[in-house]
Amino acid sequence: PTKPGNDDVAGLKIFIELFQPLNVSCKRTHGPGNTQKNYWRPSKSEIKQGFICFTNDISRLKDIDKEKSEKALRLGQTIQPYMIFVGEHCSSLDSVDVHSFYVAINHNFLKLETALKAVDVCFKTFFSLDMNYPLESDQIWQFIQKYFYSVSTKYDKNYQMVNSTIKELNSA
Repeated sequence: PTKPGNDDVAGLKIFIELFQPLNVSCKRTHGPGNTQKNYWRPSKSEIKQGFICFTNDISRLKDIDKEKSEKALRLGQTIQPYMIFVGEHCSSLDSVDVHSFYVAINHNFLKLETALKAVDVCFKTFFSLDMNYPLESDQIWQFIQKYFYSVSTKYDKNYQMVNSTIKELNSA
């Protein structure tokens, strides 16, 4: 990384790679009393975009939000807070040259100073507004919650990979 802070972006990109796609259940409501449970296996790309959306064009913020809203609607979900990082060549997988960090909450964009500040604000938004993590990135947020913030709740899902990674890191 050539700029201060871009090492955090590189670290987050590598961190996301730890998490493999898992089946997630989506409840869809088709009228009163007609709820159907479907299963969906997000791709690696969907897992990444469920955690951080990267774009090289700041004018795309509203387009990204619209796309995420439409996808959530198709899955019978609500849109949850998420991060958007903006920088030159950000659509490239190996680029970490990010200059702007946003957290999107209810179609509003909060600009933050650093990548880690964006993660912190996004995480704290889930807790302060009592919101669920996005389905496709749930295991990433569960790891952050348990390892970095040492928070456990009765609503936590039990992900074997998350638990074993935390156990290994704690024993090192």
